[in-house]
Amino acid sequence: MSEAIAKPPADLVKGWEEVRHCAQLIREGKARIVVTKKNDLMFYINNSDVNQLFDGTPETIVPGICLDLGIEGGEMAATGVHVSMPCFGKKAYDAIMMAYTAAARQNGSKYIPLMTNINKVSVIEKGQLCGAVMTGDYNLIEATYKSTLQKLVNRVLIVDKNNNNVKTVEDFDSIQKYGLVQKVLKQNDGEDATASAQKMLVTVEQSATVSGVPNDFRAISGYSIIVQETDTGLYGQFYIESDTHTFSCGKAQMDLTLAFENLMDEKDIETNSTS
Repeated sequence: MSEAIAKPPADLVKGWEEVRHCAQLIREGKARIVVTKKNDLMFYINNSDVNQLFDGTPETIVPGICLDLGIEGGEMAATGVHVSMPCFGKKAYDAIMMAYTAAARQNGSKYIPLMTNINKVSVIEKGQLCGAVMTGDYNLIEATYKSTLQKLVNRVLIVDKNNNNVKTVEDFDSIQKYGLVQKVLKQNDGEDATASAQKMLVTVEQSATVSGVPNDFRAISGYSIIVQETDTGLYGQFYIESDTHTFSCGKAQMDLTLAFENLMDEKDIETNSTS
């Protein structure tokens, strides 16, 4: 009597075939394994404190911060703007952004810190084109678009300490299009709060997500990308807010969250920085 031969389940066989296929691609140099640490260098920048008075340009201040934290500094966007700022008990990230915010308000550029070359922290001018292009007839496989009025503010009333109206700052076109959403800002004696009121104005927020195959490692947050997708109306230059790059058995895919405006995470220098 012949012995019965047990056959493994079909899904198990398919799984092993995929493993063998991936292994073969790696051996042939057609694939690679990328290990990404969640706690990358920006984790230490975001969670470490600094405690000193900084004096210099942002491009000289930031390498000093990195050195103090035992982190290798990369390329720093040149500004030539001198900054003097107390940072006692402040997050390293905040100190970096304070320095570059001061420069940005003089030269009109926008900046962002990020990891480069795996083990370095750099600061770049935010919004530069990364060089990648996504089009519906080539590498764009999915695109979504949404807009929201959840944070809409199109008029700010500036009042003094006695709540008397001093000045009104508004976005007339936004009021006409979406209706009025108003906020009140109290101004201190001897202060002009116009700039602060301007920052409070928020129009409709637009965002999009796109997925593309093949993957392009140039498309990373901090840079911008060209997208041409007529169905959703995504056509032009967009700013990458977050990026995910995955590889699975010969298929390399990128998933990007896009913004319609190039915004900087501005941090103001405090005259008395004690907390």
